Amino acid sequence: NAQEVVTILVNQQYGMPELKLDLQEFYKKAAVKPGTPHAFLMTDSQIVDERFLVYINDMLSSANIPDLFTREEYDGMFSSIRNIAKYNNYADDRDSLFQYLIDTVRRNLHLILCHSPVGSTFRIRGRKFPALISCMCIDVFHPWPRDALVGVALFSLAELNGTNVQEQETMDSICGHMAEVHLSVNLANKRFLEEERRYNSTTPKSYLEFLNFYVRRLSNEQASVKSNVDRLVKGLDIMHNVQAKVDTLRSELQSTIARVDEQKDSTEALIKQVAAASAEAEEERKAAGAEEEKCSRLAAEAQAFQDQADQELEEALPAMEAAKRAVDCLDKTAIQELKNFTKPPNECIEVGA
Repeated sequence: NAQEVVTILVNQQYGMPELKLDLQEFYKKAAVKPGTPHAFLMTDSQIVDERFLVYINDMLSSANIPDLFTREEYDGMFSSIRNIAKYNNYADDRDSLFQYLIDTVRRNLHLILCHSPVGSTFRIRGRKFPALISCMCIDVFHPWPRDALVGVALFSLAELNGTNVQEQETMDSICGHMAEVHLSVNLANKRFLEEERRYNSTTPKSYLEFLNFYVRRLSNEQASVKSNVDRLVKGLDIMHNVQAKVDTLRSELQSTIARVDEQKDSTEALIKQVAAASAEAEEERKAAGAEEEKCSRLAAEAQAFQDQADQELEEALPAMEAAKRAVDCLDKTAIQELKNFTKPPNECIEVGA
């Protein structure tokens, strides 16, 4: 019927003042601007304070909620609706304008109260606030047949079809199982009533919550499995990469080992050459040592011979000096005289030789 649905947002701080502000806004939308039909949707879980039902009872019975607006706020709304009220044959006085406001609210603002029949809460509230019964049309939802449960399950689980659940046959089996579970709870409730004399009810809301829980649980579990699979695939990729690197390093290591072996053989050959050269050098060193010893011995002998010669020279120097002095005293006449000797003395023979 083209009614705009409005509701309240309940939180921990929501109380009577907040409900009053929301009702003021709903009244203005229904009667002043835009003045179009609205449906006020309210659930039993939003009734966090029983005093909320005082306003709801007054709105249902007469639409006149005492002290909802101040006098100044009413004057502002009357000035906005005065022309349209005159057009609808209402007098231009305060009481007539107020009546037009109330009539418009009753015509354009409708309450939809969704209340669970479980327990005695609704019965008690119906006795305390009679407008909940006398001024409302009560629609009782009878138990859904199996076909309806399956149809609702197919609609609610449609988002899983083709993504989380691949085959339609599997989806049909899941929906059938959901319906059987819900119906089995109803049978268990009847047996519970017969045995314990106590009521336990299931509602369509509980079935919808059951379906939503299955969707969340399946999505979470599949997401967890997918995450584990991704981690496993990533780990396998890492292992494959590591294995490839290990194989490469093993090949490089084998090549390096081969080169090391070649270098080792070359080094051993070089060591042998160095050892042979060292042996030859040692023999040459020994030969050089022998030569050095021989040269040292010859040098010692030569030094001794030189020392002896120097000693003899020192001993001969005085005689040579004396002979030199003796020679210096000779003159040409003496030498001529010596030549004239037929048989010179032995000393002269030795000197002359």
